Amino acid sequence: MIDTMFYALLGMAILFLLLTVKWKSLSLGLLDIVLWFIISASVHSLEIPYTAIQSDNVVVHGVHEIQSLYSVSLIFTAIGFIVLIYWLIEIVFPLIHQKYTRMM
Repeated sequence: MIDTMFYALLGMAILFLLLTVKWKSLSLGLLDIVLWFIISASVHSLEIPYTAIQSDNVVVHGVHEIQSLYSVSLIFTAIGFIVLIYWLIEIVFPLIHQKYTRMM
């Protein structure tokens, strides 16, 4: 995954997390859980594009690939499980017991 796509998904996941907590939205919570697990799977191989100019004025394009971010993947997986537990306890179970009169 290209690094800019990774940053975009991370920003969306954080935004959806904040909106889920504020609005207690069922659909945004489910989407946020899926995004956290996608991010944890995609961090295993990040591609960083580069452009370099050599001494004879030749422009070279390439991609650096980083494949050593397994510890960061565990952090994103843990965040995904924490959001899943929050989503189940605060949003889904009260809806099953009909403590809310409306659904988002």
